[in-house]
Amino acid sequence: MKTFKQQAAQGDLLIKRVSELPKGLKEIESKVVALGEATGHHHFVHGNVRLYDGGIFSGPQGQPIQVKYAHVLAEAFLTHGPVPEMTPSDDDYHTPIQFPEPGIYEIRQQVERSMLGWRTVVD
Repeated sequence: MKTFKQQAAQGDLLIKRVSELPKGLKEIESKVVALGEATGHHHFVHGNVRLYDGGIFSGPQGQPIQVKYAHVLAEAFLTHGPVPEMTPSDDDYHTPIQFPEPGIYEIRQQVERSMLGWRTVVD
């Protein structure tokens, strides 16, 4: 399992620490952070964490970018796999990431530039 100080990436997601939760967000009960469009493997949060829907924003060329926020209250981590019951010791497509400490973390889909222009990263 890996950890980070300010930001990390797991597949198509960018995770970065932020100072506060934006106002007006709704807590979601699901622990699915992002769906795996290409592999069917999803990104899940585990541990003492609350997940909030941050909405969908337009990328550099209008592509949709999903944003969520994780309010980490104690030990928590992010996995990538076919089922939410995966633990960090299971075979995982992406290395599990442990949140370094309690706080607020923004989790967003990444975009990349290709020969055809900007696109949302999928995995």
